[in-house]
Amino acid sequence: MRDKRMSLPVDLLGTSSVTVDGAFVRVTRSGMWTESQARDHYRELDTLLKRIRLSSGGANVLLDLTQAMVQTSAVAKVIAEATANIYKPVDRVSVLCSSALVGLQIKRQARIDNLATFSDEAAALEWLFARPPTT
Repeated sequence: MRDKRMSLPVDLLGTSSVTVDGAFVRVTRSGMWTESQARDHYRELDTLLKRIRLSSGGANVLLDLTQAMVQTSAVAKVIAEATANIYKPVDRVSVLCSSALVGLQIKRQARIDNLATFSDEAAALEWLFARPPTT
C-alpha cells in the first residue's frame, strides 16, 4: 500500500522562534500553525513574559508576522484568547505585518493595551523603544 501522506512545502509549516535580550523579546512566526502549536507557543511565551516582568517591570515585544500565513479560524481563536491573557498593560507590543490589511485586522481583533502595527522594522523598533514599558 502506498503512503498517502502529503509533504508540505517548508513555507507552509508553522514555525516560530523567540529571542530575548533583557526586556526585549523578538518573536518570529511563519507558515500555518495547528491549534496545538499555537497553545504551546503562547504557554511558553506567557512563562517568559512573567519572568521578564519580575525582573524588568514590563516587556518590549516585537512580533514579526511578515512570513506568517492567514490562520484557520480555530487557530485564530486560540491566538486571540492567548494574546488577550498573556500581554499586560506594562508590556509594549510592536507587530511587523506584511500588509496594511493584516495590520488593520490585528488592531481590530487585539485586546492589548500598548500595541502598534508596522510594515517597516525600523519604525516598529523605534516605536517600541520610544518609551519603556509602563511600570
